Amino acid sequence: MLLQNHYRNLAITFFICLMWSVYVFFDYFTDYSFLKGLTLLYDYLLGALPVLVISMVIAVLRFTKYRNIIINSFWYTFGAYSNLFLVLVYSLYIIVTHSVREFLGAFELGTILYISHLLFGLGLLFFDLYRNHVSKSA
Repeated sequence: MLLQNHYRNLAITFFICLMWSVYVFFDYFTDYSFLKGLTLLYDYLLGALPVLVISMVIAVLRFTKYRNIIINSFWYTFGAYSNLFLVLVYSLYIIVTHSVREFLGAFELGTILYISHLLFGLGLLFFDLYRNHVSKSA
């Protein structure tokens, strides 16, 4: 039953990520202003900041007495996979724009968000979800 609930939460999370990607795609390509790159940055920040806040709240709740309740919830799965999605999107952006050197040398908001998503999303939530929950349910 727990694994079935996890797969349902996972499907909802992937649907939300897909809808967000479609929105960003159409928002970026229908923008006719001279600052098209800022539209993409604002859309990324609009998606990255709430996911980071959700992940931090979940990480704090993970170490409280609500551990068993939060690990079986939709928000835990959403936080883990949304962070994974945002890390992949930003990594592809860095590779496609050939700005790996600038990314590694600069300390900007995008770099801070990327490292935060790696720490909270992948380092804490994603691996914890599979180490403690999904692998024991199978």
